[in-house]
This record gives sequence, structure tokens and C-alpha cells, in this order.
Amino acid sequence: MKKTAYLKVWLTGLSLLAAAAAMSAAGLWCAPPAGAGYPLVIDLFETDGVRLTANARLPESLRGADSRYGLGFTAAFSGASAEYAHRAAGVFSAEVFPYGGAAAFYLRFTDFNDGGNFFDVAVSSGGSGYGVSVRARNAEAGIRYYTGNWASDALSGTTAASNARSLYTSVSAGAALVLRFDPSDRTVTAEKKGGARYTVWDFGKRMNDGRDIGFTLDGFSSYTVSVVFEGLTGGEGSLLVYSWRGQSLSGSALADNAGPSIYADLSAQGFAGE
Repeated sequence: MKKTAYLKVWLTGLSLLAAAAAMSAAGLWCAPPAGAGYPLVIDLFETDGVRLTANARLPESLRGADSRYGLGFTAAFSGASAEYAHRAAGVFSAEVFPYGGAAAFYLRFTDFNDGGNFFDVAVSSGGSGYGVSVRARNAEAGIRYYTGNWASDALSGTTAASNARSLYTSVSAGAALVLRFDPSDRTVTAEKKGGARYTVWDFGKRMNDGRDIGFTLDGFSSYTVSVVFEGLTGGEGSLLVYSWRGQSLSGSALADNAGPSIYADLSAQGFAGE
């Protein structure tokens, strides 16, 4: 009797599960690896001075009740960067948590068709919370929201006066920060996860709360995004990214099961400033 016939007779008395285990042990079959067919999350970015770590978590001292996993970014020096390796289109969002020496970083959004046309969403973090602003054409701005405390509000004044003192949109600390850019209405927003959402800037208008930075964006529909670290004065800075463009980065391989496809090569439409 041929070898295959012996194998057939032998398998008839086994359950499918036992058969799979036996064939695996015999080297005749193996299960596909977890995430097979999907790219690795670390391959989503091209790095310069940044080390990527899949399945990363916050240090235990910062973790609290949030024990989720994400993609860890560790910067070796100021100016270290990680560029998203694919074009983006539509609404962008990222949920992040800076820690260690990463007191400041920014996301750079660049027109795919014109590398000289870009703006930044800058974040500085401290004990009291996050400061979020936009930077474009040598201007930095962020709508200032008032607390209802008379003394504090009187000191802050208008958004223009606050921005002149390097005070921008403030988001309380204690949880991950969600940054969002909507090219359809040209707004940048920021929120503490689970908290209120604040408009940092509306690029559809020249003036926001009394502040005019001299330009608007028009037709921003295809772009690249980079993470850039700044302000590192010694040691390393870290950023944990829980999600990117609506997709969780909690595993080592990317399963495209939420939000837009974050690795699709999208057609470029470009944008222009006034």
C-alpha cells in the first residue's frame, strides 16, 4: 500500500483538530502566521533617528488604567523623524501619548504634489497638560479657550495676545491625546481621549478668534505625514501611538479592520495656499 493510502486510513479516525496537530508535528502542514497577508506596523514608517517598537506599552509608572498596546517611537535626538510611508487622503487622526524626554514633537502635513507646501501640528507636554498649535509660513497659532476663572482669563486675554506669549490651545493631561485634521472643512482639532474636542485652527478662515495668520488652505486632499521630535536636551524621547488614520496599531501586523486603508496608495489631488 502506498504511503498516501496509509495516511488516509490513519486520518479517518482522528478529529480535524487532532489531525491538524498530528500533521503539523509530522511537518506536513503548518498554520499561517498571525497577521499573514498584512504588513508589519513597523513598516508603515521610514525613520531617521527613530527606533520603532511594536506591541509597546507605557512605562508602568505612567500606565494607570490604560494598559493598551501601541507602536512605540523612540527618538535619539532633536529632529529625529518618522515619515508615514504612504500617501494619505481624507480625515487624518492619531491617538498618541508622549513621555520620557519627548516634551515636544510635531506632525508635518505636506502636499504630495508640492513638497514646499506644508504645515505642522505642534505639541508640547508638561505636568498641566498639552499645548497644541499649528505652524505655517513662519507663523504659529492656536485658539485659546478660557477657563471661566476671571484672573486666569484676564491674564490670557485674546487668542492673539495669548499666542504672542506662546500660549496656544490647551488640553488637559492624564490621558492620550487625539489629533485630527479634516481636509474637507480644513480644521485641526485636539482632544484628551474621552474629553471635549477643541478646534486648534480653522484653515478655511484667515482669522480665528481675532488672530489672522495671513493665509488659508484650499483643496488639501492628498498628503504625506511625518512625526518629528524636537526639544530633546539629553537622553531619548518616546511617543506611543495607539492609532493612526483610524487604525489600531496594537499588534505587530496590521489587519485593515477599521477606518480607511492606511497603506493604500491614493491618487494625489494636491492643495494650495492663498
